[in-house]
Amino acid sequence: MILAGMSMVPTLEFLSWRKAVKAGQAPSPTPGKIRRVRMILHIELAGIVLILLCAAIIVRSGWN
Repeated sequence: MILAGMSMVPTLEFLSWRKAVKAGQAPSPTPGKIRRVRMILHIELAGIVLILLCAAIIVRSGWN
């Protein structure tokens, strides 16, 4: 649930680039926005790995 909520920040940032892309220009986010989006994406990836690891441990242990 938390990971899904966190994904809103990068999604909204990417959607804000649409106007520039449609005009044939490269989007120009600030360095702070790039850093924030990158950090959130890394946290999300780590969270997904943790979820998969926990799922594998539960399956291997037979804990239902």
